[in-house]
Amino acid sequence: MTVRTLLSRLAVSRLSLCQRGSSGIEFALTGGVVAIAFCMAVEVCGYFYAQHTVQTAANQAVRFAATGAVPQAPGASRDQQVLDIIAGATRGLVTPQAVTDIAESFPSFSALEAGGGGTPGLGGPDQVVAIELSVPWQGYTPVFGLFAESLTVHARVAARNETFEVGGV
Repeated sequence: MTVRTLLSRLAVSRLSLCQRGSSGIEFALTGGVVAIAFCMAVEVCGYFYAQHTVQTAANQAVRFAATGAVPQAPGASRDQQVLDIIAGATRGLVTPQAVTDIAESFPSFSALEAGGGGTPGLGGPDQVVAIELSVPWQGYTPVFGLFAESLTVHARVAARNETFEVGGV
């Protein structure tokens, strides 16, 4: 055994006993995975929040539509009031300008279940009104873009209109 071989073995054994910097290497190997897992948890929670918010907005809108109530603002239509309710309930997730043709009316629930299109609008007394919202959801973090371009948050609610006077309560 030469002196050179002996020195190289001694240096390798010293390096194998030295643990300086091992924490940094472990963090470099696992930190990215932990960060991506955290971002995905935020995205999943955000998606469920968006779903709940859109469903709540549809519920509030159909509740207003079913009563036949007159809007509080002078000159406003019932359709505009429904859009304002949706915009307020979604906390900026949906803007009134982005929502069109969300309400259809049907003569009965069986006509709604049969499929086909109803009459656009909130309907009249004793008709069934269905409000449907489909909102594209882009995600909160850049990690979302790695897995999907966007998802659609969807909610549909139907209710029978109360008996009300057309043009007022």
